[in-house]
Amino acid sequence: MPTLRALAVLALLASACAHDVSVRYPFPVDAPTGAMAFVFTRAASDVTVAVNGALAVRGAHTERVTIAQVPTGFVDVVIAAGPEEKAFKVWIDEGKTTTVPLGSPGVSPIDGWRAAFVSLASVVLYAVLR
Repeated sequence: MPTLRALAVLALLASACAHDVSVRYPFPVDAPTGAMAFVFTRAASDVTVAVNGALAVRGAHTERVTIAQVPTGFVDVVIAAGPEEKAFKVWIDEGKTTTVPLGSPGVSPIDGWRAAFVSLASVVLYAVLR
C-alpha cells in the first residue's frame, strides 16, 4: 500500500509541473513546411496559440510550445498567456524551426487556487502516510 501512496504523491506533483507542448499545424498542408517554437522565460499558465486563425494549443501550462508542419512564408500568430495576449506575423522557412522568445506574464488567477489545492493535498497526503 505505501507504493500506491507514493505513486499518488508523484502523480500529484507531476500534474503541477509545466510540460513542453508539441503539436502539428491543424490543417493538412501540401506545400513546403517549417516549424515554430515559442519559448517563455518561465512557465506560463493558460497558454493558447492560434496560427492563421486555426487553434493549435489551448489552455496549456508550459515553458515551450512547438508547432510542426506550418506552411512557409508569413503566418499570422495570436498567442495568449495568462492575462496577456499578442498578435504578430512570423516568417517560416522550409525545413527550419523559427523560435520566438516571449516574456512570461504574471501568474493567472487560477495559479493561486492551484497552489492552495496542491498545498492542502500535500498536507492531507502527509497525514495519511503517517
